Amino acid sequence: FDGIGDAFLDARAHYINGVGFYEQDSVVEACGEYLRALEVMESNFEENELGGNMAKFMALTHTHLCGLFSDQYLHEQAIYFGKQSLPFYHRHDAGSWHVAWVMNNIGLNYQMAENIDSASCYFDNVLKMIPDTNSNDFRDAATAKLMLSYHTGKNQQTVLEQLSVLLAKSETDDEYLSRCLTIGHVFLMEQQIDSAEKYLHKVFAESKKTGPKKQAAEWLVEISKAQKKHDQVLEYACFLAPYATRDENTGTVKSQLTRLYADYKQKEAVSQHQQHNRRRAGSTALVIVGLSTVVFWLFLSYWRNRQNNRALEMQINAERFAHEMKQKAFSGRLKKSNKLLREALKKNEGQHVENKQLEVCDENQGLERYEEFKRTDICQTVFDRVELLLGDKKNALKTNMD
Repeated sequence: FDGIGDAFLDARAHYINGVGFYEQDSVVEACGEYLRALEVMESNFEENELGGNMAKFMALTHTHLCGLFSDQYLHEQAIYFGKQSLPFYHRHDAGSWHVAWVMNNIGLNYQMAENIDSASCYFDNVLKMIPDTNSNDFRDAATAKLMLSYHTGKNQQTVLEQLSVLLAKSETDDEYLSRCLTIGHVFLMEQQIDSAEKYLHKVFAESKKTGPKKQAAEWLVEISKAQKKHDQVLEYACFLAPYATRDENTGTVKSQLTRLYADYKQKEAVSQHQQHNRRRAGSTALVIVGLSTVVFWLFLSYWRNRQNNRALEMQINAERFAHEMKQKAFSGRLKKSNKLLREALKKNEGQHVENKQLEVCDENQGLERYEEFKRTDICQTVFDRVELLLGDKKNALKTNMD
């Protein structure tokens, strides 16, 4: 699949190969295959292209790596891959129980890393996002929250009571034995040896899963030594013997896993840098095209404005010329009109002088007729009679009036 050019198919092949290695307890090889699957996807697809089935694949691969590192008690790596899986779960609308499982696992790793605040935050979010309080996922998160409270020294007796309630609500044998392992551990830490032995022995005797069975056997060795039950110590020790050699290799395995993780982070940083450069180059090209377009439109706008200005200038000149011609024509008509007016005024002035002369002539004639009339006998008689009637008031008569 590496050579056929289908990156998604190539990545899925590495993922399936990792699953096969992990089922054979080849943890380092499984980790290498899972990381290779991520590298193929991240180097061939942009972040915004990883949707749908690709998002689901990325979520599952990160989740497998979270579980793998968590089983090896490599908390930093487990937390990193757990967090990386969450956005991909949201992209393909995964069920709430998927997200809750991952968040609960992140919280457990924070708890084992003694980061209590972060662990508590994740447990609280899991409890909020699971609406079904009767589900196994809710009980898992509630159990983790109770154990966190116990380790921080809060209400030990209340914690045991609530764990017993959750134990009674178990729906499967695996869930029941898992709750027994938790309660047995609390009793052991409380030095209630008999109660601890009862729960842990049930897990050892009935569990079909290697992890819980092995953990119960380790704690039962401690209990049996404290009770001085040598036969039982031998029984549990014989069960654990095959795992001793494997545990000796744990340090080597952790070292190899840590190296794989460091190599992956370095390659991821290089890949992200290359993608950043590609995006930056694309952005630069886009900016250049944008600026070229802007410059072109500015030039075109300038040219159009210049053409418009020229046309407007020509129009203004034409209108100015027409206006000047109108002014000149109007000025010519005005001069002609003024000339006619002056001629009319001159004519009127001559007629006025003539009329004045006629008026003076008529006035002189009138005065002559008046003096001539005053000298008549009848007029003298009237004057005499008026003076006689008025007496001293004769001066009141204006004899010089018509």
